[in-house]
Amino acid sequence: MPTAANVPIIATTTKSSIKVKPLKFLFNLDSSYSTITLFVAILLIYSNRINPNKISKKLVEVSTLGYTLPGAVIGLGVIIFLTWVDLGIAKLALTYFKYDAGLILTGSISALVLGYIIRFLTVAYNSCQSNYSQLDKLIDDKGKVLGAKNSRIVKEIHLPLVLPAILSGWLLVFVEVIKELPATLILRPFNFETLSTSVYRLASDERIIEASSSSLLIICLGVISVLILTSRSSFGIYTKN
Repeated sequence: MPTAANVPIIATTTKSSIKVKPLKFLFNLDSSYSTITLFVAILLIYSNRINPNKISKKLVEVSTLGYTLPGAVIGLGVIIFLTWVDLGIAKLALTYFKYDAGLILTGSISALVLGYIIRFLTVAYNSCQSNYSQLDKLIDDKGKVLGAKNSRIVKEIHLPLVLPAILSGWLLVFVEVIKELPATLILRPFNFETLSTSVYRLASDERIIEASSSSLLIICLGVISVLILTSRSSFGIYTKN
C-alpha cells in the first residue's frame, strides 16, 4: 500500500498522463508531512518560550541545522540511526519473544517522515518564530492568572495571532517536500515513485516527454505557492500601505 508523500503519478503507457486519484494522495500526504513538521516547530518554539534555558536553546540550534546540510547526508544519517534502532529492537524481540522482527523502521514511511522533519524543520521554525517572538509574554501570564492551562493559551491566543506565519510556513514546507530528491531517493520505501524521483528516473532514461508532466506539476505548485505568499492580501500576512 503506497503511503509516500508523492505517489506514482506517471502512467505506464507510452503517453504521459496524470491520474486524478494519485494527485489526491499527493496533496493529502504532502499536507500531512507539512502539518507534522509545523507541529514539531510550534512545539519547539513554545517549549523554548516557557522554559528559555541553555538546554532548550541548544536544542533549537541543533534541530534547525537540517536545512544547511545536503539531503543525501541527512538521508544517510537517518538510515544509519534507524538501522541501529531496528537492530536493537530485533535483538530484544529475538531474546525475549523468540521472534525475528527484521527491519521495522528502515525502508519504511517512518524513515521518510523523520528525514523530512529534520530537513525542513528550519523552514517551519523560522517562519513561525518571526511572529511568535512578537507576542508579549505578559499574554501568557495573564492567561495563567485567569486559570488557563498552557494548551488553552496556545489554542485560543497564540495560534490565531500567528496563523498567517503558520500558513506561510506550511506552504513553504509543502513545496520543499514535493521537490526534495536526494533524501527521498535514499529513504523511500521500495517500489514507489515520487514526483521528484519520477522526473529523475525518466530523465535519466531520456524519456523527456514522459517526465514533463511531473516537472510541470512541480513548477506549477511552486509558482502557485509563490503567488500566494507574495500576495499582499494572502492570509493577512501583508497589509496595504
